[in-house]
Amino acid sequence: MARPAFDAASYVQFDLQAGAIRSRDDDALVLVPRELLAALTLGDELERVARSIGEARGKRFAAWAAARTAVEPLALDALADGVDGALAVLGFGRTEIEIRGDALLFKVKGAAKGSSAASTAFLGGFLGGYLSALDPEMRFGAVHLGPKAAGPDDVVFLAGSTEVLKRVARSIAGGVEPYKAVERLHGEGGKA
Repeated sequence: MARPAFDAASYVQFDLQAGAIRSRDDDALVLVPRELLAALTLGDELERVARSIGEARGKRFAAWAAARTAVEPLALDALADGVDGALAVLGFGRTEIEIRGDALLFKVKGAAKGSSAASTAFLGGFLGGYLSALDPEMRFGAVHLGPKAAGPDDVVFLAGSTEVLKRVARSIAGGVEPYKAVERLHGEGGKA
């Protein structure tokens, strides 16, 4: 299946006379500086908002994918394109996805540039909500893995089911370096 192209052209539409900004999907938008996101306090409310936005975008992608993949299962490259486009139009950078056992490793390129702990937390909540929307019977989460050699402006998350994330967290708590715990998911049949 060929990778679908995310068309960002005209995604954000400005109506200066009405003082309104809307998405191509007719969502009302507000553009704010990243500094405002940096000023937000970390906590449950931020994650709830981020998950909600991620779920809304994930549901749109799921509807789009269902119409195009009625015969074939959803390919990873289609998911990568959907997440990449959703984060790009929000101004968070571009995304690469790798499979790691029962989880996905998300490299959000350019996300750390001008980033804060709040924007990193927002990205994690967004990714968890997005993936949860694709499979309503599973609750997905995403955890930030810290600095990555892939680039100084990149942010890396491990996303997966709650059980997978707990296995990785136990490994890390037991002294395993985060990326080695992730590699164990891939190299040991999904067991961190």
